[in-house]
Amino acid sequence: MPNSDLRIVAVDHSSLARDVEMFLDELRSESRLVGPTARTNPEPFVLLIVVLGRRTGFRMGVVECGRLVGLARIDRAGQVFMAITADRRGNGVGTLLCEAMVERAIGLGYHHLPSDVASDADAIRKQVKQHPRRGRRSASLSRKRTNTA
Repeated sequence: MPNSDLRIVAVDHSSLARDVEMFLDELRSESRLVGPTARTNPEPFVLLIVVLGRRTGFRMGVVECGRLVGLARIDRAGQVFMAITADRRGNGVGTLLCEAMVERAIGLGYHHLPSDVASDADAIRKQVKQHPRRGRRSASLSRKRTNTA
């Protein structure tokens, strides 16, 4: 389905609480290959689900045809967490959501976004660069300035 059918929404409004829970339930039911015993014991990515469910910081989502297919959260420290439903991964949904989150973070005054937890996500990885001082990854949120003179 083309990206023109996707809408970015703020998901913390009470009218979307059921949609968020349905999204998190879908993630809970997904088997993920995590850790050294992953092939024999697939587990859901519990920590990410818990963190995405928190309402501190800010959250945004991607809605496609009335269904929440992506959810991202940036906590007060600027840590980025994001998940996309299995059937929509690899279709630009994460990239679209990440771009919207970065723009919102800029508007809220964030200066960098550490991404230790979410560095696996292609959409986040495209937004981050190596932090020279601590060896951590962070996305620069400084806007490019153009000379209009």
